[in-house]
Parts: sequence; C-alpha cells; structure tokens
Amino acid sequence: MTSIDPRRQLLLELFQAGLRRVDGRLCTAQALRAAAGSQISRTWTAAIGKAACAMALGAQDALGASQERLLLITKDGHVAVEARSLPGAEILESAHPIPDARSIAAGERLLRWMQELPEDAEPLFLISGGASSLVEALVAGVSLEDLKRLNDAGIASGVGIAELNANRARVSRIKAGRLTAQLGGRRARALFISDVPGDDPAVIGSGLLGPAAEGIDNVERTVIASIDDAVAAVSAAAQARGYSVRSDAERFEGDARRLGVRFSIWRSRRGASLPVAMICSCSPPVPMGRTARRSMPVRSWMGKPARALRSPSLTSRPVLILPTRVVRSLRRATSFTQVPLAQMSGIS
Repeated sequence: MTSIDPRRQLLLELFQAGLRRVDGRLCTAQALRAAAGSQISRTWTAAIGKAACAMALGAQDALGASQERLLLITKDGHVAVEARSLPGAEILESAHPIPDARSIAAGERLLRWMQELPEDAEPLFLISGGASSLVEALVAGVSLEDLKRLNDAGIASGVGIAELNANRARVSRIKAGRLTAQLGGRRARALFISDVPGDDPAVIGSGLLGPAAEGIDNVERTVIASIDDAVAAVSAAAQARGYSVRSDAERFEGDARRLGVRFSIWRSRRGASLPVAMICSCSPPVPMGRTARRSMPVRSWMGKPARALRSPSLTSRPVLILPTRVVRSLRRATSFTQVPLAQMSGIS
C-alpha cells in the first residue's frame, strides 16, 4: 500500500478546513435556526446556484415540515440523491458556465413560481455561485444567441466578474433586483453563498435577489458564507500546524501574469527558512482574445505555458499557495502550487 506523502496530506487537510467553513447545508441550517423566532408556518423555497442542493437540504434540516414547496435550480450533476426525495421538491438541472435554452426555461419557471406564491407563505431564496448562468429571462428583442455572444465577449476580454454580471443584468427581466421588485414589497428572506468580491447581493448572481429595481423592498438579506470565510479557515488551520501565514485581506484581481510576478517576488523576499503559507483569494482573468478563460492558475505565469493549464471555470477561486519544498511531490508543481478552494459547496 502506498502511503500518502505528508506534504500532500497537509494540503488536503487545509483544503478540507476551507470546505467545512462554507458547507452550504450547515451554513444554511445555522442561519435559519438563528432566525427561528421569525419563522412562520409555511415557507416556499427557491434554491438557485451550484450550492442549491446543499442549501436546500440545510433549509429542510432547519425548517422541517414548514418548508412546503421547493424549487431547486442547479448545474448538471449537482443534485444529491437525498434532495430528490425532499417534500414538495421540483428540480431543474440547467447550464453553467454558459447559459443555454434550459437557462431560459428555468428563468420562466422561476417567474411562474413567483406568481404561484400563496399570500400566507413566506418566500425563502437560497442563492449561490452560478445563478447568473442557470436562470435567465431576457428582455424583449434579446435572443439566447445575443446572450451567448455577450458572455463570450466578456470572458474573452478578461473583465472582472462584477462587470460581467452587470452586463448580463442589462438584458435580463430578473437580474439587477427585477425579480425582487416582483415580490411587490412582501416580506421575504434571502441567504447567499458569495463567490464575488465584496459579497454584495446586488452583484451575486447578477443581482438576482439584489435590492429591488423599483418599489418597496422588504427582503431580509444575509451572506452566510463566502470565499473570504474559506480563506480565513484555511489560515487558522495552517497557523494551528505551526505555519507562518500571510493571508491578505484584499481579493487579488487583475491580469494573472502580473499576479504571478507579484507572488514570485513575495516568495523571493520571504525566503525559505521558515514553513510559510500564503493564502489568498483571487479570480485573475487572462486576456487571450477569444480563447480567454477566467481563473487560469496564477502559476501559469510562473514557469509553465498557459496553454497547458487552461481551466474553463468562470468563478472566483480562493488559492492556497505554498513554497515548492512543501509540495514538491504534487503533480505539475512549479514555483508555487495552488489548491483551488472553489470546489466547495457550490462556490466553484
């Protein structure tokens, strides 16, 4: 039996520490239980995003029989067997990272669900990364092909996720607070797992449950987990293992080539006399014309050609970066090795 390299084991343990902190099921259940005093007898839940399944299960754990109906919209392959047996569940698997006809169908179903809400039921919205692509209802005169071109152009130009989401919202009937406006001022709750810098509900999911575009807004919004939470958990775990940790508060953004140089300079100045972990959160776009992809590993610009390390992910990736001597055994290690913490409950 081949034993696990202790250096690899270290990375896996730190990775798991980040996952536990942002577990969608646990975070949702804890948030709802903390607000139990305001619970009413009937709840209709709409869970949208890549963490929708985990968040819906957390809502069921906390609300039990009071969760009467559930509309769950998530990415292909992201539905747990347990979720399929939830009472009153309607499950739609949709497209991510590029919207397709299923995204439009899911958006139209969401609008009908809003119209079906009973007057005595409290709407609960569970929003996580990927919602921008998974549901859409386009304004008149804009086609699905127009939306695809808009997405392709934004990705190819390397714009930040906030700008990309703002561009998507301009052609939507449900983004930028327009879905909120359809509540007509009725009381509702919205819980968010954030994958965007600043954790602003107006940006998460292109503002699917952001402040109402017009009229009265009576939605109580709470960000229950974020990439920064995961980074903090990894930092604490590294410190507990005796590592000197540098964890920058800022979300690193900008050209991945510049970030790669920045990290290399930091390492050369720090030296290798102490076990050091640099833990940060970043989503660096790599401008490569129409072949650009978001979140290419920063290490691509630290010794390996970018074409060998392309990633199709469109989401922010927290990055755990450790000196080579700690992770030399890992495949394709370069000056640093990164472990994307984005494969957490829906933040990927």
